Amino acid sequence: MAGRLASSNPQANALPFGWIGRTAKLTAIAGCDVRPRLAEDGIRTGDGLVDDGAPLDPAEFLLMCRLIINAVEDEMHGAARSRMLPGTANMVVRAMATSRNLEEAIATAARFFVIAGAYCRLELRTDDGVASLLIRSDSDDLQTQPVVEEMFMTFLHIQLSHLLGFMLPVSRFGTTSPRHPRLGGEHPYLLGLVVRSNVTGFAFPADYLAFPCRAPVGNLPRLEGEFAWIARHAEARGGALAAEDADNLSGEVYRSLLDRDRPFDDCSQALGLTPGELRRGLWLEGASFRRLRRAALVARARPHLLAGGGVEDLAEALGYSDGRSFRRALKSATGLGIAELREAETPLPGGAPGALLAALRREEVA
Repeated sequence: MAGRLASSNPQANALPFGWIGRTAKLTAIAGCDVRPRLAEDGIRTGDGLVDDGAPLDPAEFLLMCRLIINAVEDEMHGAARSRMLPGTANMVVRAMATSRNLEEAIATAARFFVIAGAYCRLELRTDDGVASLLIRSDSDDLQTQPVVEEMFMTFLHIQLSHLLGFMLPVSRFGTTSPRHPRLGGEHPYLLGLVVRSNVTGFAFPADYLAFPCRAPVGNLPRLEGEFAWIARHAEARGGALAAEDADNLSGEVYRSLLDRDRPFDDCSQALGLTPGELRRGLWLEGASFRRLRRAALVARARPHLLAGGGVEDLAEALGYSDGRSFRRALKSATGLGIAELREAETPLPGGAPGALLAALRREEVA
């Protein structure tokens, strides 16, 4: 498929068009087929239009949504009884960005959609340290309703993550459909376990509700959030991080690990922190030591892997006594084997092909 991010398993990073593209099919029936435009931007199967089995990664999914919105002039892809006019999403993102913390941002979004008379109602519940953000929509099509709600929850996850400055960690995504293609597995966009539920929504640790909203609001706030989300997905898939120049604790840890691999306690000592201080400091930034350690090891190993070096050469270059010691350290630090490390994808600048990002920007300002 032209224009697709390299991956050893593209399906792991995507939902099939046959599922997530149901609203695109509705617009095609109404005379607004966006698939030729998707094909123009490199999203196709072979030489034809995108088909039901074609996986859409996060950037491709967002482009499909934008094309549908612009085609039917409705933020809800023409799939609900009430309309949500283009521009509404940017308005709610700006309103959310004025909030002091994540809980206020969610409450702002819920109030906004009530006042705007939109197609949906949002509800936030907390129970035993878990926050659940739920949605109920007014779609006429019960087959399409779970997809419409899933799309909207993805929009919220994108913007809430952008406000935090890191990917909001979703533990569970609930769908009302028994036919969701990832039921029982990980959601490729929200990165949480997909389960059956009476209401569509996602769950995350309630502690994040008190986290401050950090992202500045630009001229195109929704697009800025989407670009950040796409980039973070690419980093997560490739095991890399754009943290070398970061002016925060995550950046300090990453630079320390780039110098040489260290276990957690050694790293905290090198930074003059107690293990508890380091652990909490990373948590407050939405980071984890294991992910930073993996990213640093991938960054140190990648030049040698690209040069075709063997395991013994790689071990020597990275300061290990032999290949066996390196394999053991690699597995302990990252959970990866040598083969998986070789297959780890190099994230593209911005997280997606430049033409795809340009298409998203073009559709945003259309």
